Amino acid sequence: MSAVDTITMMARDFVDEGKKKLIDNTFQATYLARTMRESAIRWAGGPAVNEYIVYTGSGGGGHVRGKRFTNTERQTDQQFRWTPRYLQVPIVVDFLDLAVLNAPNPYRIMDILESKISNAYITLGSQMEIALMLPGSGNTWGANINGWEEVTSAGTGATNGFTGAVYNTYGELDRQDANYGTKIRGNTKAVNAEISYAVLENTYTKCCIGGARPRIGYTTPLVKSAIKMQFQAAQRFQEAVEPTFGFVGFRFNEALIIDSRYCPGSELSSDDIADDYAMYTTEDQATPATAYPALTTDDETFWWINTGEDYGHYYISTHPVMGMGMMPFFGSAEHDGLVSRLRLAYIFASAAPRYHYQLNKIKVNV
Repeated sequence: MSAVDTITMMARDFVDEGKKKLIDNTFQATYLARTMRESAIRWAGGPAVNEYIVYTGSGGGGHVRGKRFTNTERQTDQQFRWTPRYLQVPIVVDFLDLAVLNAPNPYRIMDILESKISNAYITLGSQMEIALMLPGSGNTWGANINGWEEVTSAGTGATNGFTGAVYNTYGELDRQDANYGTKIRGNTKAVNAEISYAVLENTYTKCCIGGARPRIGYTTPLVKSAIKMQFQAAQRFQEAVEPTFGFVGFRFNEALIIDSRYCPGSELSSDDIADDYAMYTTEDQATPATAYPALTTDDETFWWINTGEDYGHYYISTHPVMGMGMMPFFGSAEHDGLVSRLRLAYIFASAAPRYHYQLNKIKVNV
């Protein structure tokens, strides 16, 4: 058996026997990404995913006897279209570790292999959450999924998102279209001040349409602390523990406010994982990024997010490798590295951008 076959077999056995451990490592990211993955739609693949919206009524109304009917055919619906994006994380093992340094018992390399596989899954989980907040179009972020920055944009003439841009097209539809444009615009507000109860309440209400209510208030640790300090005297919040994963947050109306260090803010702007992701993801784009978008303590963000069944769909491939699985190990003719990869094909889509809200340029005192 070749070294490549041996290491592939050991990796397969580790995944089979340690599967629960690896899943736990995959889901070490915070509440938002875990919520999206747990409710993900298992996607068999294809060139794109289509979702449909109704943006106006069919016409008609009150009728009196003898009145002629109006039979004009109306265009009442439109089709979104999103294409898949891909993530990969390398797992590299040195052939000499397998063939020489751990001889005569090659299975001693299991300690190394376990560490590398676990690290790769943790890295993948982190990248999934980082990607979820970034856009998936334009000259820089075209290889990323179409994340919340793009969802919450209202297009030309509206407030910039935290990356400093607006996104006039979403799901291949034009947000300035005279017929349906207003129905596919998100919500973005530059606060340019400390967070306040009035801002939270008014923007929360903006996302309440029909029976839709934001389920999550997603923010940075600094903004979460600022909210608690401001509202403590009035007791306008109540500590809550999210029952599925055990994250501690607090309730605001019907939403659970939860913090994450992967939420765009000053702390993430100096994060090595975020910088690595930004540079690698954009290196083939027209305007590559040299780091994650630079944000300060005057640029913290808060997001009202509706994770209801109809308002945000996370599609993950059912393919055994492309659905967060491992490729076999391959050897190289140029060096001693034996290389495998975690792979992911996925899509994020929201057919109702108006049910979400981005607040940026929130100032905090530290």
